Amino acid sequence: MDIAVLYLASGLSRRFVSNKLLFPVGGRPLFQYGFCHLQQGLSYVAVPGIHWHVAVVTPYEEIARWCSARGAAVYDNPWASEGQAAAIRIGTKATAAADAWAYFVADRPRLKAATIASFLTGYVRSGRPAGAAAYDGHLGNPAIFSHLFYKELMDLRGDCGAGPVLRRHAKDCWSLPIAAQELEDIDRKEDAQRLERDWQSHMGKP
Repeated sequence: MDIAVLYLASGLSRRFVSNKLLFPVGGRPLFQYGFCHLQQGLSYVAVPGIHWHVAVVTPYEEIARWCSARGAAVYDNPWASEGQAAAIRIGTKATAAADAWAYFVADRPRLKAATIASFLTGYVRSGRPAGAAAYDGHLGNPAIFSHLFYKELMDLRGDCGAGPVLRRHAKDCWSLPIAAQELEDIDRKEDAQRLERDWQSHMGKP
């Protein structure tokens, strides 16, 4: 079984003003944390018969170059202004031969490698066609879908992410409860500054 793990790093950071993915936190651009946690999490997953490969969807040359140097396939996103659905379509089509697609967004640096490993391992062992993070009664990113959902994923439009597919197939979806803090988006500079203060004070830099 081949699973494409797609790192979606295409956001336009409208509420951040500048490019939040390149904003320095703890001395490194924000996007690097999620990517490193993802690769580390994959190293913890040991499920017989499963092959993982990481692909990055981004319009940003700096992100593309850095991730490519660390072994990821990179796909350009010329339609980033549309929203998250464009990144999903590009990554899914580019890895269409995969048996399943897992989607992770690049603005959640608190999502831990161990949680990523639990999510991917749990999905494979569940035998369900879809999987998603669960918080406060909702299903969301990270999310993973089998090839059965290819057409629905390719039909997504706008800044909705894969939410519509999850809602249509909630009864078929395996879910993993994830702490709200790990799923926090960095949407504003104040969020990034608070994150850095947390790491410097009591949480420790990941």
